Amino acid sequence: MIFVSALEDMKDKANAFKAGGVDYISKPVEAQEVPAKVKTHVTLHRMREDIKALEEALEERTKALERLNKMMNDRNS
Repeated sequence: MIFVSALEDMKDKANAFKAGGVDYISKPVEAQEVPAKVKTHVTLHRMREDIKALEEALEERTKALERLNKMMNDRNS
């Protein structure tokens, strides 16, 4: 959520972030600012999702390697 507000006080901005906002745009709004910020936040969201998927794949591969290592150790014992 990106807040757009004429309120400039730092307390108001902090409350916006506490409410779940990811960015804050002060009025008057520059025409190029909103699309640029939206694009940035969409990109960040996609990157977080990619990282999450990579972490899950890495965890699965790690577990598979641990199972193989255990099997080899059991065979050699």
